[in-house]
Amino acid sequence: MKRKMIEYSPIPLEKRHIKKAGRILCESFKDNPLWKHLIPNPDKRENEMVLLWELFVRYGIKYGRAFVTSKNVEGVSLWTSSQYAKMTFWRQFRCGGFKELRKLGVGFLKRSNVVNK
Repeated sequence: MKRKMIEYSPIPLEKRHIKKAGRILCESFKDNPLWKHLIPNPDKRENEMVLLWELFVRYGIKYGRAFVTSKNVEGVSLWTSSQYAKMTFWRQFRCGGFKELRKLGVGFLKRSNVVNK
């Protein structure tokens, strides 16, 4: 029996999709060992991951291309060129990242710097 393929045409991710996209991405990566290292406290991990994914989504909108599968945001795709692959402090700042980084604290910054090396 041949299955019928469902085709999706991704639509550009808009600012109104950011919160839901952040939650979808958080759910997709919540068990990833990297996130467990970056945010070791399981009680805080989900909330802090959502903050970071929302930052990554805003970064993708500003410095790359960002798509969702539909207006219901079942799936998310973020793309940047190599020119913008490094999220510098100023690029993060321009995407509203200062608020997130302040909430995450010095411990997170130290752990993320080790991973980035």
